[in-house]
Amino acid sequence: MRRLIPLACAFGALFAQQGNAGIMAGAAQRDITPPVGLEIQHYFRHSVGTHDPLYARCLYLEDGEKNAVAIVSLDLIMGGFEACDYIREKILQETGIKHSLIAFSHSHSSAALGAHNHTKVKNDTDSRWNNRTIEMIVEAVKEAKQRAEPVTLRSGRAQAQVGFNRRLVNPKNGSVYMGVNRKGPVVPWVNVLVADSIKSSKPIAVLFEHAAHPVIVPHTSKLTSADFPGAAVKRIRGELGKDVIALFGQGCAGNINGFPLRSTHEKAEHAGHNLGESVLKAIAGSVPVKSNTLSIKHVRSEIPSRALPSREQWQKMAEASAKDGGRMRQLNRMKQLMDQGKKPPARRFDAYAVMAGNEWCLTTMPHEMFCQYELWIDKNAPFRHTMTFAFTNGYEGYVANDAALKMGAKGGYEAASLPNWGGQVWTRHLGPPAVGCEKIIKDTLMSLWPKDKESGDSVDASRFKLEYKKKGPQGGSREISATENEGTVIFDIADEFGIGGGSISLRKGKWPAEVIVRIHLAGLEGFEVKVGGMTFSGAYHGEGVSRPNNYLPTRMLDTEGSPLSGRYLIEVVKGGGSRRREGYYEVEIPRESCLGDANKMNLNWVDFYRR
Repeated sequence: MRRLIPLACAFGALFAQQGNAGIMAGAAQRDITPPVGLEIQHYFRHSVGTHDPLYARCLYLEDGEKNAVAIVSLDLIMGGFEACDYIREKILQETGIKHSLIAFSHSHSSAALGAHNHTKVKNDTDSRWNNRTIEMIVEAVKEAKQRAEPVTLRSGRAQAQVGFNRRLVNPKNGSVYMGVNRKGPVVPWVNVLVADSIKSSKPIAVLFEHAAHPVIVPHTSKLTSADFPGAAVKRIRGELGKDVIALFGQGCAGNINGFPLRSTHEKAEHAGHNLGESVLKAIAGSVPVKSNTLSIKHVRSEIPSRALPSREQWQKMAEASAKDGGRMRQLNRMKQLMDQGKKPPARRFDAYAVMAGNEWCLTTMPHEMFCQYELWIDKNAPFRHTMTFAFTNGYEGYVANDAALKMGAKGGYEAASLPNWGGQVWTRHLGPPAVGCEKIIKDTLMSLWPKDKESGDSVDASRFKLEYKKKGPQGGSREISATENEGTVIFDIADEFGIGGGSISLRKGKWPAEVIVRIHLAGLEGFEVKVGGMTFSGAYHGEGVSRPNNYLPTRMLDTEGSPLSGRYLIEVVKGGGSRRREGYYEVEIPRESCLGDANKMNLNWVDFYRR
């Protein structure tokens, strides 16, 4: 049966009652669309108009100890370290915010950003658009901080795939070429962080991240566009309301192209609409981030570049390229370094982590990182939920994994070295990163994270050990969380796929007097609790229905805790459609008759509207 899409704000009011009152958040945005006639890229062409506007957006987060971060999302293709350093320093001077993240969507129908008076757009006279854009970014950060209010945070994940891996190997010669690799690795999800106003119980901002090059808009179009991220923002705000600021963060998309590549604006809109739908699913299945403290860490390292060619190889290439001015310029730069006994310049690598306890972490990196890095972070970072940005706080080209770099000249556009004139040979680094950079990057990232936290699928929540698989079939997110207060413990269960299970163990002490399980599904077709050799049922089939033996008291409630009529949290609306009612199923587990002296219970659930 097709599972219906839960609509927005399903759990906002519930989480506002349980949440982290110490967190403040504010959000704002500014239009930064280049004027008609300016050069857009990549490929380079002059704009003749705007298909959809470009924005600078900011989410400001602050805890009770004044630990604060400004997360800035830009609908622009890139910005180098010089530009990002300048903007971050400007933000510090004018707002006092020490930590800021300048994240680029990497849309190939936008423009690049330079430092003040150093535009990267060839026909941006006197850097007017560039400088004004920097002003708009700082203004958005100022407003976001000024609008900060007490919020609760919740995080979630849903299945999503905008594109495919773009690296294929030619079986005849073993060289990588660019195409659609449907079997290659991708990041098959979208991550979300929602900030809900405690005052209104409504979201003020949605931060979402997915990994795919925004290259669906054709390179022949001369209309400025945010590509699919812009369409995703439009879908999210269409559901949640125009007052909600939706910010896109680009994941590790270095080897993933949006699909279909360079096709039409309409297909970019379609891909973005579908991504927006996945964001709404992730929001509906999100769980509270209970930590009321933020920790922001930064570390800088260097990624060495591949060694220069031997003099013999250099001579052969110089003879073959004698009539190619561009190649000879690069070869002469190599020779100059060789004569001086120097190595090619390394790449700066600034990594950041914004952490909320061990529940949620945003890890950011510069450059065009291969998707394998994001997959590694998700597996190894010691947090319940992760979110990963690349293209943040600086840019110096592609950073492949070691497996690709070891291919040498056969490594393709992103990773090839001489004698292949791949993309990285044309940079100031004169080639791709050196083999071995993968360990440097992973060691750098691990230095950001706490080393004493439990990782994996087992989450330590106070006195209880919660064990479950964080990912269901098809990449659907799953979550069990615990809240204990004054003799009551509430276990919240959310499962995007709709069928799952887990266990709850008592680590120490006794079970509280009241043990409640709240299941955030659309229809509770099945629910079982197994304790020792006993099985108890909590499936909900409406009021007045006969109950089996060992039945657990189960109710369908709205977010205020009031009973709801009917059997499901999906209801039919006028015109034949349907919508998700805000609420959950609540099961009371009697301590004496059910739990007794046991220290562990196993749970299983089935959603009527499962996938």
